Amino acid sequence: KLNHVYEARQAELMACIQGARAAQTLSIQRIIVESDALLIKQALHSSEYRLSSMGGVGRGYELKVVLADEFSEARVEHIPRQCVQEL
Repeated sequence: KLNHVYEARQAELMACIQGARAAQTLSIQRIIVESDALLIKQALHSSEYRLSSMGGVGRGYELKVVLADEFSEARVEHIPRQCVQEL
């Protein structure tokens, strides 16, 4: 359950963090985070996009740190919403 979520991008970012943490507890070494929120991928791969509108810089930084420090290989992929619905 997510409390105090103001927009979908914020919820998506928090879900990515929770998923990465869950994979970490299972000792998974390689991870691919898939999201239909293109802004999350752009924000994590570039300094041009700000994460403040998606739950704060702290949350985005948390995801970057978890992916970099806890996994031997980590990728963030954008999956268009149309493809998500077809799964």
